[in-house]
Amino acid sequence: MQYTRSKLYSAASDGTTSGMEQSKGTEKMETEDVEMEERVDLITEDWAFNVTLSNIASEITPEELKRMKHLTKGTNGLGKAVLEKIKDATDLFDIMRDRACLDPNNWLHLQALLWTIGRKDLCGTLANFARNDRKQPLYFFPPKEQPENGYTFLKFHIAGTNTSKQDVRNLRNLVAELLLTPVEYVYFVGYEPSSSIIVTFMVPTDNTRELKALSEEDRSLLKSMHVDYIFIGEEEVSIIGERYKPPVTLSSIKEITKFMREKKRLERELQDSLALSLQRHKALKQEQQRILGLELTINRQAIALSYCMSEIIPKQLPVDSMDQCSVLTYFRQTLEKFFEKFPEKREDVYVLLEAKELITRKLERHKWRAFSTAQHLSNLSSQTALAVNYATRTEQLHTTTSGKLPATLVEEPYPWQNLNIHQTVLQMPVVSWGVPQPPPQQPPTPQNPYQLSTTQIPQTPYFGFKGDVPSASSYPNQFRFGGEKVTTPVFGTGFMKGYQNTKQPILTTVGSTARPNGSSASHSQQHDQRPSYIKDASNSECLRKFMRDASLKLNEAQRKSLINQTELNSDRREEAQKHPENLFQVLYEDEQSTSSEEVDIIKFVLEKASSLSEPELLKEIDMLFREVYQEQGMRQQISISSSQYVIMPTNKA
Repeated sequence: MQYTRSKLYSAASDGTTSGMEQSKGTEKMETEDVEMEERVDLITEDWAFNVTLSNIASEITPEELKRMKHLTKGTNGLGKAVLEKIKDATDLFDIMRDRACLDPNNWLHLQALLWTIGRKDLCGTLANFARNDRKQPLYFFPPKEQPENGYTFLKFHIAGTNTSKQDVRNLRNLVAELLLTPVEYVYFVGYEPSSSIIVTFMVPTDNTRELKALSEEDRSLLKSMHVDYIFIGEEEVSIIGERYKPPVTLSSIKEITKFMREKKRLERELQDSLALSLQRHKALKQEQQRILGLELTINRQAIALSYCMSEIIPKQLPVDSMDQCSVLTYFRQTLEKFFEKFPEKREDVYVLLEAKELITRKLERHKWRAFSTAQHLSNLSSQTALAVNYATRTEQLHTTTSGKLPATLVEEPYPWQNLNIHQTVLQMPVVSWGVPQPPPQQPPTPQNPYQLSTTQIPQTPYFGFKGDVPSASSYPNQFRFGGEKVTTPVFGTGFMKGYQNTKQPILTTVGSTARPNGSSASHSQQHDQRPSYIKDASNSECLRKFMRDASLKLNEAQRKSLINQTELNSDRREEAQKHPENLFQVLYEDEQSTSSEEVDIIKFVLEKASSLSEPELLKEIDMLFREVYQEQGMRQQISISSSQYVIMPTNKA
C-alpha cells in the first residue's frame, strides 16, 4: 500500500482528534522538552527528535515490534540476520537511521509503520514533533559522496536565501508527485550553499526519467517554489529556459562544501575515538582491580614470610663449628682416667651414655628438620622473588607501601613452577664414634685408632633451582649447596658401647651393636661387616628386584638396543626377549658373572641405561634404586652431574 504526505497527515490528524485527551500529557512533555532545548545547549542537535523516538519506543509492545519487523522484510528491506539482532524498538530505530530511512527531516517511514500496526496515538506524537520542528532553523549539510544502491541524487537549485524547512517539505512532496513515487522514498540528504541554495534528494533511479520530460504545468509548479535548475547526476534540466551559469564564487562554495565534508568525517572519527576510549577505560578499571588483588596477595605473603622467618626458622644451625671436634679427644682421655680410678662404675657410665645418645639423636633430628625447614622457606622466598621478576617483565605495576617487595605476583604458570624438588638428594657425612668391646682372644690393632666412618643422613629434598645440584667434595666435611661450598661440623651421634683392653679407642658407626658384656664379631667379620643378603649380591632378592623393575622401565626399542649391544648366545638372547623383566639379570650374568659387589651391579645397570641416551629414564632408574635399596641398608653415595651418574660406594668400617 502506498502512502502520500497528505494522506498520512490527515490520518495523523484524525488519530490526534480521537485521542486528544489521551495525548495531552505527551504534548505537555514535548512542549517542556522544546523549552529546555531553547534554554540550554544540548548534547546533540537532534535532541527533540531523539526524545520523541524514545517516547514512542517505550510505548511499543513486543507483539507490535514483531509486526513492525515483519513489515520491513523484502526487497531492499532488512535481512534476516539484521532482524534477529533487533531486541526492542530502539534497535529498529537505530537501523532505520543508519539506512537513511529515519531522521528529523524524513520520518514518514516510521509514521507508515505506526499507522499500519494501529498505533494512531503514536502517529499523533510524531505529528506534534513535526509541527514543533518547523520552527527550528535549517542548517547546511553536504550529501554523501555516493548514493545508496538503486538510488540517484537529484539537486534542485533554488533562487534566494530564505528557504525554510517547510519549503523543503513542500518541494519533497512535489518531487514525489512528479516522479510518481511514494514520498517516503524521496530522501532529503543535502542542503548546500551556492549562488542561492541547492537542495539534494535521493530518489529511485528508475523514476528519474519523468523529470526529463516535464510539462509546462509541472515547470510552473517548480517555478512557484523558486526552482531554477535540476541536476540529475551530471545532466542539467533547466526550468527557466536558460543554461546554468556557475557563479563567480563557485570555487569558494566548493571549498565550503569540502570543509563541511571534512567536518563530517572528523565527527565520525571522533565517535570512533570515543568508543575506543570507553573500551580502554573499561579495561583500565579491570586492570586496576587486578592490581589491587595482586597487592593484597603480596602483602599477605610478606606477612606470612615475616612470621616464618621470626618464629619457625631456628636461631642457630643444627651443629656447631669444627672446633668442637677437639672435645672428642679430650672426652676419651678423661673417660680413660675415670675408668682407671673407678672401674666398678663402668656399667653405670654405659647406661648414662646410652640415655645421652638417645637424647642427642632426637635433638639432632629436631635440629636437622628445623634446618631443612629454613632451607625450604629460603627457597620459597627466592622462588617468589623470581616469579615477581618474571611478571614485571610484562606488567608495570606499583610498589607496595613497604617498598621491600615488588607489587605483583605471578598468577600464571612461570618456567620453574613445574620443578620436581624431590629429584635430587642432599647427602652429608656425619661422624659417629664409640669404644667397642674387643674380643678376648686376640684384640685387633687398627691401623688408625681415630679412623672416622661416615653414614648417610636420610634423604632430604634439595630445594634448589635447575643447575644447582649438590656435588661431591674432596673433603669429607664439605659439600656444595646452590653453588656455594658449606662446611659441616663433625658431631657425634653415637656414644660408647664398650671398652678396649688395650686402651686404644676407635670410632664406629651408630649402628654398632657391641655391648660390654656381649660377644663380638671375629677379626674376619670386622673386615667384612656387610649384611648377609649383600655378600652374595648376584642372588640377592633385593638386587634382583631392582634389576627386574629397572628392566620394566625400558620400552621395546630400548630393550632391543641393549640386547644388540651385547654379544649373547642364542639361548640367552631368547630368554631376554621372552622375559623382558630379566633383561638386566641376563646381561649382568653374561658380562659380570664373577662380581658380587652391589656397587658393581648398580653401576652396570646405570651404565647400560645411560648408553640409551635417555636422561629421564636414567633418573627414573636412579630413583628406583633409592626406593628399593635405601631400606635394605645399602649405603651408596651418588654424585649427580649434567651428563652422567657416578656410583661412589661409601667406605665400610
